[in-house]
Amino acid sequence: LFDETLKKLMENKKKIFTRKERTRWGGKRSTEWAKSDIEIINKFIHRFGYGNKSWDALCREMAAELSKKYDQTEVKRMYWSLVLLTFREAVEDDIRDARKNRDIETTLSQRKTTDGGSLGGNDDEKKKTSKSDQLIFSKTLEVTFIMGIESLD
Repeated sequence: LFDETLKKLMENKKKIFTRKERTRWGGKRSTEWAKSDIEIINKFIHRFGYGNKSWDALCREMAAELSKKYDQTEVKRMYWSLVLLTFREAVEDDIRDARKNRDIETTLSQRKTTDGGSLGGNDDEKKKTSKSDQLIFSKTLEVTFIMGIESLD
């Protein structure tokens, strides 16, 4: 009995891990989403958020616009997948920005210690370094500002 159960579990595991993920939009099954349906769900996320309306009412409104009938559980799964994906992308953006800032700060601190760290030194070199630091800082502000505006869209 134990060997048969183990054998069945191993066969089921093989079936699960050999199943390939689809790489195309659409399909006839209720778990195969059309790209237009994902865009509709995304529109509902922007309009109602998550939790501002009951699932029954939300699914009724979405059903009128979706290209085919999806099970309510599948709609919830896709809805939350899109919401969580948005959070993940936002965190990845924050991490990337923090790394850029850290790299810029490291570069600036290295320049300050090598160029202006001694009591003696050339004032012209210090002015050039100061101007390049200001240029890096202003470019960083521009990029941050542009990224902030793009995230509002």
